[in-house]
Order: sequence, then structure tokens, then C-alpha cells
Amino acid sequence: MRKTSLIIALFSLLVLEGVALELLPGNLLNLSIIIIPHWILVFLIMLSFFYEEKNPQDFIIYAIIFGLLVDIVYTNTLGVYMFAYGLALYTATLLKRILQENVVMTIFTTIIAIVLAEAVISGIYTVLGITSVYWMDNLTLRLIPTIIANIVFLLVIYPIVKIILIRLKNL
Repeated sequence: MRKTSLIIALFSLLVLEGVALELLPGNLLNLSIIIIPHWILVFLIMLSFFYEEKNPQDFIIYAIIFGLLVDIVYTNTLGVYMFAYGLALYTATLLKRILQENVVMTIFTTIIAIVLAEAVISGIYTVLGITSVYWMDNLTLRLIPTIIANIVFLLVIYPIVKIILIRLKNL
């Protein structure tokens, strides 16, 4: 039951990522910035912090599977998000071992994971010739707005999800 509810939550976030930008005010969308919702990655980081599994690699497997689903649903290149999410969550689980489980450390870990995922995604797309963006433009127009938007999402869901995950863990 617990794994089923987590998978349903991840599928819901996969669907909501597609309509996330439609929920923003119109004047934000007219700017030249690019906001990429990484809600699945943010939720998986919260899972790794507050929901202890017998096998912590299960969350990395979830990241790889749902990264592949993001590739299938939203991109034309398979494997990019799968690799980026798997690597980012692996790094987050390593950081979890040395950090405390509180909101500040969750935000810190989320920022590092998003930066790593975005660097991997941009790097692979550049190597494949799909995109060629100057790194400073990528930083100011994509990375910083993406980090801010995903941290706002984390702060909105943090109190609710933390309570739910702790209750699920104690069942």
C-alpha cells in the first residue's frame, strides 16, 4: 500500500509537471526566462530524507524510471532525464548521509541536485547538438529561474509531505 501511494504521487507529479507553466501568471510567461519544473526530483529528494526504505536504492530506481517517463512524455531524446535524475538523486542520497534532516538541508540538497541535473541535461543536449546556449545565458535565463521555481514548490509542499511521509513510515 505504501509503495502504491508513492507511485501514484509520482505519476500525479509527472502529469502536473506538464501543466505547471500554464498555472503561472501570463506576465511571467512573456519573459525570456525558461522555468523547468523538476517536481519528481524534488519529491524523490523528500522521500529519501523522510521516508526510510529498507533498500535506499529503490528511490534511485524510481528516479531512473520516472526520468525515463519524463523523456518519453516531454522530450524527443530518450535517456537524458533518466540519467540526470538518477545521478542527481544518487548525489542527494550521499549528501543525506552527512546532513541533518531539516528544511534548510533539504533545500540545500535540492539546489545541488537541480544544478547537477540541469548541468547533465544541458551538457548532453550540447554534445548531441540539440542545443547550443552560451553558459552565462543558460545560467541566467534557465538555471536560476528553475532553481527558484522548484524551491518555491518545495517550500509549498514541504510541511504537508513531511507529515504524510513520517506517518507512512510509522505504519
